[in-house]
Amino acid sequence: MTTKGIILVITIVLLAALAVGTAGCLGGGGERAGDMMKNIPKEAMGFTFTDVNMLRSDGDLDLMYDEWEPQYKDILDNFGIDVGDVDVFTYYYTNDEAAMLIEGSFDLGDVADEMDNQDYENTTYNNVEMWNKDGAWVALLENLVVAGHEDAVNDCVDVAEDGHESLCDNINLREVMDGLTSGFYIVAGDRSEVEEYPGLQAGGTSVEKKKDDILKRVVVYLFDDEDAAAAAADDIEQDFMDQEDWDNIEVKWKGMLVEASSEVNINDYLG
Repeated sequence: MTTKGIILVITIVLLAALAVGTAGCLGGGGERAGDMMKNIPKEAMGFTFTDVNMLRSDGDLDLMYDEWEPQYKDILDNFGIDVGDVDVFTYYYTNDEAAMLIEGSFDLGDVADEMDNQDYENTTYNNVEMWNKDGAWVALLENLVVAGHEDAVNDCVDVAEDGHESLCDNINLREVMDGLTSGFYIVAGDRSEVEEYPGLQAGGTSVEKKKDDILKRVVVYLFDDEDAAAAAADDIEQDFMDQEDWDNIEVKWKGMLVEASSEVNINDYLG
């Protein structure tokens, strides 16, 4: 895949996150997702987290892994990373930039060799090994590879090396995260500029396996005040009821939060 291809993939991922829009470091959401938030700058509009190792190792989630793997195999190959060595795949986005964070059992030396083979320029930023070519930037941080737009990658390095504030310091996202489950898929972000429900500030979604071939989805909405949350609760419930194939719908209003959950068969989820 060319460097233009990498930028295109990152842009598509960014747009997808903005369209889905929905998870901290404490409480719900799971330890792994919280750990990834520690690597993402506070200024991020949101992030998406996939526990690839969980998808790959749980036989009931084979179909989910089969759906994920071909979407990212080529770009991982481009970094010298075997898709089977990836444990966690995360990306974060701002209004106009994004970066991927890839964690796993791969060898960073192999990544550096592949970057060199593809004529990436080797440099450093904040004492971290960096590679760049045609606008695509790659940082090698211990067992973590960060790739994307220059500023987005550099901001992750600043969080890791200089202790800049991370998404763990974003109060809204942490509050949303507290209501989510430790799923294999989590997406969360700022929703203040999205015309969805009046007063909505942030939101998050987690998807986990409940049992066998049944998935549970939890969605948390954070509003700017209790009145806005109360007014939106009925609309949220109706929107969930209108979604085909989803069962066991439950919606709760708690202060400025609305929490909704539902269940679906894996085959119906994949559509």
